[in-house]
Amino acid sequence: FVRAVLESVGFQLADFLDMLARLGCGAESVVSLGGGSKSPLWRQIKADCCGLPVCTLPTSEATSLGAAMLAAKALGWEEKPAPRQNICCPEEENRAACAAAYRRWHELFAAVRPLFGKDDGSC
Repeated sequence: FVRAVLESVGFQLADFLDMLARLGCGAESVVSLGGGSKSPLWRQIKADCCGLPVCTLPTSEATSLGAAMLAAKALGWEEKPAPRQNICCPEEENRAACAAAYRRWHELFAAVRPLFGKDDGSC
């Protein structure tokens, strides 16, 4: 069950990356931050779902780092890329299984999507 949840999030990430690529903002890798990024299994699932390498950064303070990067950019300062670590590359044998599961996920998501627009006042 937990793996299914992780794969579903990985498929949603793949959807976002596909959308960005269609807008001309393609990615060559994914940087995973926060507590979940410490899990090699979680990073590998994301890499397999997205077909891109997934890595971490030396800092776990993603919010502070992001704010500092935006401030530096606004001030015109030259950015130094943070060193990547814990790189997980997509594994070919997993990619085929992920591609089939991704297609099923899209079919299921399309089937239940109309339910998300209902405003019946419930939580």
